[in-house]
Amino acid sequence: QKMFMLIGPPRSGKGTIGRILAELLGHNNICSPTLNSLTGNFGMSPMIGKLVAIVADARLGPRADQHQIAEKLLSISGEDSQTIDIKFKTQWQGRLQTRIFIMSNELPRISDASGAVSSRFIILKMTRSFLGLEDRGLFKRLKGELPAILNWALDGRDRLNQRGFFKVPTSSEDTVQQLGDLSSPIGAFIRDYCEVGGDCEVKVSTLFKAWQNWCREQGRDHTGISSTFSKELSAAVAGISTIQKREGGKSRFRYFKGLKLI
Repeated sequence: QKMFMLIGPPRSGKGTIGRILAELLGHNNICSPTLNSLTGNFGMSPMIGKLVAIVADARLGPRADQHQIAEKLLSISGEDSQTIDIKFKTQWQGRLQTRIFIMSNELPRISDASGAVSSRFIILKMTRSFLGLEDRGLFKRLKGELPAILNWALDGRDRLNQRGFFKVPTSSEDTVQQLGDLSSPIGAFIRDYCEVGGDCEVKVSTLFKAWQNWCREQGRDHTGISSTFSKELSAAVAGISTIQKREGGKSRFRYFKGLKLI
C-alpha cells in the first residue's frame, strides 16, 4: 500500500488538510504518532484499529534510528503481520490497516539503501505560504462543506479504482527523487556515476574510491567502509554480484559484476 506525504512551507495549508481529513474519517479512527515513536516498545499500539496515522511536522533528530523507522514504515505499508506490545496487556497480533499520512516542512531523511521506502510514497507538494495572510475562518467554512468534500473524495476513489493505481503528480516528481536521494545516497551515486547491465563489471576498490569522491563533492563527511558500501550497493541494485579475477600473475582482485563506472 502507498503512503502519503504532504510537503510545504509554513502556513501553506498542511495542517488544515490534516484537520479536514480527521473530520471526514472521525477522530476515533485516526492516531497521531511521531516517526521516532514508531521505534518504541509501544509505539505502534495506537495504530491498532485506526484508519490513518497522521504524522504532523515530521522531524528526525540526530539520534533517531532511521533504519528501524524505515523497517516499521515498510512493514506497515506492506501490511505484514505484526506483533505489537500493549502496555499492561497481552501482545496484539495481526495486520494493521492503517494508512500513513506524513506532513512536514522539509523532506525527512529516512535511511534505506534499497530505496523501497521512497518508492512507496505519494508526495503532494505545497508551494505557497500564507504566513501573515492567514484566513482564520477557513477551517470553519471547509468543515461546513464536509458532505461535498466527501462526495469529491468518493469521485476520486472511483477514478482510482478504475485506473488501478495512484498517479504521481508531475509537479511532485522532483520531490520524489529528492526523497529517494536522501533515503539512499548510494542510489543517487549509481544514477550519476554508473551504468547497470549484466555484462558490466568494475573493480571493487575503484568503485569505492569513486564513491568516496562523490561523497566529498556532496559534502558528506562519512563515506563508510568498503564492506558496508558493498552491502548497500547490493541492496540498491538487484543482480549485483562479486567475483574475483587474476591480474598480473597470482594477484586476485574483487570485482562487482552487473555495473560499471560511466
